[in-house]
Formats: sequence, structure tokens, C-alpha cells
Amino acid sequence: GTLHDDAAGTILQVGKRGSDIRAVARINGGWLAEQSDGQGGWKVTFVGDDGTPADVSWPIGDGGFAVSPEGNVGAFVEPDGTVVAVQDAGSRHFELGRLTAPFSPTWGVAAVTGENCSGRSEQTGCTVYANDLGTQQSFYSITDHGKLTLLDRSITRLAAAGGGLFAGITSTSDSGSCSSVQ
Repeated sequence: GTLHDDAAGTILQVGKRGSDIRAVARINGGWLAEQSDGQGGWKVTFVGDDGTPADVSWPIGDGGFAVSPEGNVGAFVEPDGTVVAVQDAGSRHFELGRLTAPFSPTWGVAAVTGENCSGRSEQTGCTVYANDLGTQQSFYSITDHGKLTLLDRSITRLAAAGGGLFAGITSTSDSGSCSSVQ
């Protein structure tokens, strides 16, 4: 019921009113914590290595979050489809854009590539990959410049991305599932 950090001691305590934790992810300088907002929903808060929560929090849907390979960026999707990236020890956050697809209000972040989502350089600094968890069963990418792309692949549920490769589920049935790396 408690998240401990060797340097800071207790970081988060489960069970305090409004602080029930559903998920945590380590990013450089601290943690992203998905916890109850006290009103029946969920929110994400950055908690520093010293246990101090950031002054800002964001609503989150049911899809959890993903962290970049070097741990500088954590990303998630708000209930309205807005993709948010938190980076640099929680000191900066960016709205990359909004995911939209017919009949699909639920998104789950599967992977983040790149370590800078500021969008300040002409080259892409990060890409967030999100699964459409609704009836469409596909996945999309969105860059730090807001470029949204439906990835036309046989993978219907992405599990990981990196180095130009994608891994995930290609089909499911009553007798099992198949996965591949493409």
C-alpha cells in the first residue's frame, strides 16, 4: 500500500482519502502516479524524488501511461483524447494534440519514443503511440508537432515500439491470440 524510494522514503501512501493509487511509472526525477481524484475519476500527478507532488495534475482515462526509453518523458491520454507528455523531472508538460476516431472514446498509451516533447525543433523530438481501445482496434502515433497518423499495420493492439519496430497483438479468438514484431 505504500510506494517507497530509497532516497526519499515514503513517496505515496495508498488509502488516504482521494489518494488511492491505480498505477505508477518511474520517470527521471520522480514518479507519475495515477490516483483517485476523490470524485469517482482518476488523475495523474508528478511526484518528485523528494516526495513533493507537483502543483498541477491532469485527468486520465482508462489507458494508463508509457515512459520513453531513457525515462525523461511519461505520456498518457486525458478522457477527451488529449495526449499529454510530462518531462524533465516534472518541470515541463506538453499537450501534443487530440486523438479522435469514430465510436472510440477510450485510448491507451502503449509507447513513447524520443526524449523531448517540446516541439521546439523542426525535427521530431518524441512520438507517442496510442491504442484505440474501442471497437476500431487499431493504433495511432502523434508527434510533438501534433501530427496524428493511423498506422496501417496488421497489429491491432500495440505493446511496444522502438527502433522502427512495433510489437503487439495481430489477432484474437476464443482459442488464443497471435502477436508479431514488424
